[in-house]
Amino acid sequence: MKRFDRANIQHIPRIENQEANDLAQISSGYRISEIKFEELIKIREKLALKKLALDKLSIPKLGGK
Repeated sequence: MKRFDRANIQHIPRIENQEANDLAQISSGYRISEIKFEELIKIREKLALKKLALDKLSIPKLGGK
């Protein structure tokens, strides 16, 4: 943060950002239930599908083909 002229930091309660909280707990080694883990996998799959769809839209087609 020393490299920025200014920065805004805003606290977001865990309950309002459950996905980030769950991912942070997984990476810290905190054990979560199998049901919660399956929910996170579904969320990840949805995000991956969204990214693929956006990538297809952003590829310019050159040469009239």
